[in-house]
Amino acid sequence: MAYKDKDLKILWAYSGGICAFPECNEELIVESSNDIIGHICHIVAKSPIGPRGDSNYPKDLLNSHENLLLLCPTHHAKIDSDNTSYSVDDLLQIKLNHETSIREKLNVNKPWKSNISQLYYINIPRLSILAGLNGYVMDFEFMNGIKNLHSLQIHLVPLMLSIRDLVGKISVEATPLLNLENFNPTIIGKIYSFKEEFKSKNIPGADEYEGKEYILSNKLEAQPYIFTKRGSYKFVLVIDPKWITTSTSFSSFYYGGYFAGLCSIKHYFPEEKTYIATPLFIGPPKWDLF
Repeated sequence: MAYKDKDLKILWAYSGGICAFPECNEELIVESSNDIIGHICHIVAKSPIGPRGDSNYPKDLLNSHENLLLLCPTHHAKIDSDNTSYSVDDLLQIKLNHETSIREKLNVNKPWKSNISQLYYINIPRLSILAGLNGYVMDFEFMNGIKNLHSLQIHLVPLMLSIRDLVGKISVEATPLLNLENFNPTIIGKIYSFKEEFKSKNIPGADEYEGKEYILSNKLEAQPYIFTKRGSYKFVLVIDPKWITTSTSFSSFYYGGYFAGLCSIKHYFPEEKTYIATPLFIGPPKWDLF
């Protein structure tokens, strides 16, 4: 019996795209290539003779998201090779702890109200996870065979309208990015809103990017990003050109300026006093003129 599409989407959404093994926190979508490295581990094995197999377990529930755990390859192998240390009850508790932690990371300060006038950047995989956590399933089959959002051209309009409608429906709670100096490890993975002036680094022009296979590097100095500083602290948003929407958006990122949106804190490097974040969406801010 194959996995149902709905169960897979719920599993990825509830897991936040992160390995559920305690203290692993490995992201299961490789940002440099968009490769998916997540493994699906059965809590009760599909076969009665498999790891933690149970012939009495209902067959129609074996592939349900309630019986699945999203793991990195290393911890999937570790769990399935050690039935003594990782029983069904142990794995159910690991699943509960991880999915609860993901939900708690979204339950921060206050509901976010869109502060973007246009969509310059839409991180489709991250936004689909956020939508899933709010009970919405996003269909991105239209992206099959499409290398980037910019190439959609006029067909990008209905997507941007649907994203706008989705943002209006889902409940997004975000912490305003106000003070970078009060670092706490619990902020890793949390959602932050921003409305800042950014400078840019390594952002390609639309003509330079078009038709090329752009691979993000693991080294920050080689990646395209925008950044802002507060005192001695630096805040970096890594930009994947694949999710830039229009030629105007490319130009705006290339020159830098004021941007608003949502992001998720990914890393903090204390020696460099640098925060690295993954943007969900970015655009020019709305300004309250009166």
